[in-house]
Amino acid sequence: MTVVYFTEGQILDAESGKLLPARLYIHGADGSWHFPNSSFTRGAAIRYERRSGINTNAVEMHATLSAHPFRVELRPGRHTFTLEHGKEFFPQTREVMVERGPQTLRFGPMKPVGLFNPREGREPWAVVQLRQDNKEGTAYNMVGFQTRMSYGEQVRVFRMIPGLENAEFLKLGSIHRNLFINSPAQLNPDLSSKKDPWLFFAGQITGVEGYFESASIGLLVARFIDQKIKGLVFSPPPRHSAMGSLLEAITDPTRAKHFQPTNINFGLFPPAEGLTDHQRRDKKFKKQEQIRKAKESMLSYLVRSQELSSGPSSDNSANPY
Repeated sequence: MTVVYFTEGQILDAESGKLLPARLYIHGADGSWHFPNSSFTRGAAIRYERRSGINTNAVEMHATLSAHPFRVELRPGRHTFTLEHGKEFFPQTREVMVERGPQTLRFGPMKPVGLFNPREGREPWAVVQLRQDNKEGTAYNMVGFQTRMSYGEQVRVFRMIPGLENAEFLKLGSIHRNLFINSPAQLNPDLSSKKDPWLFFAGQITGVEGYFESASIGLLVARFIDQKIKGLVFSPPPRHSAMGSLLEAITDPTRAKHFQPTNINFGLFPPAEGLTDHQRRDKKFKKQEQIRKAKESMLSYLVRSQELSSGPSSDNSANPY
């Protein structure tokens, strides 16, 4: 199990002590980038992730934070925090060392990210999430409690959690991890193996995270296989669409050296085009334009694909059967 910790912080004006909005870059010594979230319901943290397709060393990965405290999930090790607050101020850089400690569970399976206490308007200190496992509501899954501990130790420790002192444990936890391949290095653009063009990969193993993302890649691979069997020209979804952006993220060869799984996010979409300076500064408007373009291009793609698939096959020799 990978151990991670939350680093909590706030960005203050040195003279007045007031909270400031700012852009924050967090870069790990292992080359990883991290994105903070706001600790308050009324706060905001806008993630931006972009890597140049020409110069792979040129990256722009940060979060723009509102004037509220923040927290970020980090692995043990050294991390560099770089802060920007307008062009008229010099960037500030600090190094943070994250170490293991007695609060490990609070930053692992008991992490409270995204769960706000409505009475206080902020995240609780720690939580245990229970997911209903049967229709009758008599069995619940303790979310995220994979562990290498022996079964006896699990029962002893879990019964220390308030509310679970007398619980009956129907099934105890075990470790699993999500495996993925380096898709940009090992797969073709249609997600077939570079060693065997009739061996396709789909879902989480291709380097996507999330149920929606895994299902989307499965649907795309089914379409690509259909195109190949019918002898049609390979036709991926448009780059401006969510599926197209996700496919690009896991097949872009410039990502091969530092490839890591990703979910769908606005940082994967191409930037909105043809905007005025005022529209470009309006983040909400830019996202709406990206969504509009995604819907428009995807609809055209589906119509065109339907027309192609309904016509006669261009080359039946591609059918291996």
